[in-house]
Amino acid sequence: MRTTDQYLDLITPFFRGQPKFTETVALLTDIIAKMEAFVANNLPQCFDVDTAIGVQLDQTGQWIGRNRELTEPIYDAYFSFDIDGLGFDQAVWQGPYSPVEAIFFLDDETYRRLLYAKIAANNSDGTFETILSIYANFFSDPNTNLYIEDRQDMSYVVGLTGAIPPVLEQYLLTTEFVPLKPEGVRIYYEINSINNKAIFGFDLNNQFIQGFDQGTWGVTPPLSSTGVTPIVLTEDHANIITTEDFYEIALEP
Repeated sequence: MRTTDQYLDLITPFFRGQPKFTETVALLTDIIAKMEAFVANNLPQCFDVDTAIGVQLDQTGQWIGRNRELTEPIYDAYFSFDIDGLGFDQAVWQGPYSPVEAIFFLDDETYRRLLYAKIAANNSDGTFETILSIYANFFSDPNTNLYIEDRQDMSYVVGLTGAIPPVLEQYLLTTEFVPLKPEGVRIYYEINSINNKAIFGFDLNNQFIQGFDQGTWGVTPPLSSTGVTPIVLTEDHANIITTEDFYEIALEP
């Protein structure tokens, strides 16, 4: 990256010391030097996934391999005082230029977290521990807990407990916008039916599974195309992996 002074140093001896010539060269090369400085110091930040916004973030997303357009519009997802599940920290705020009836595109911050997840998925080794860490970093509320139950039949269940994620995040999870589905493996989703509660089950008592008067039924997320019948976990279920300690609990039959 050159400066204006470096360009002036290139003036041949015959023209050095001539003020008008020097000023002309300085005027012409100053623009070039400033453009070079902008490209070197500012342009990369405009397309950095951490700082890019708007169309610059769109271009970064194309390079990563995920655009912000939803597969299909999400209806009834805007904030409302009188609809359960669409309150504060649950629904999407409708902006002055937002579509009236549905959501077609992701906002910058949600799209940015989706790109982080896509980058992590591109480098994933496919293990449950890695999958859980990617899911955990995707959700905006750190009080959302996740576990994975391996059904031992080429399918597994992704369970959410604790803070129920916003509607938009549930959609992105269940429609596999976060590409963590192994080839040939079916994924089911279940979520606690009451906010900040665990899912009901036997023989476990933690933030994921709790018993009578504490646990709630695990239900299918409302936007999920594939669901799972509410599960009561017993000793017949094995290989439950959680975000808390990233290890496998082997329950002996």
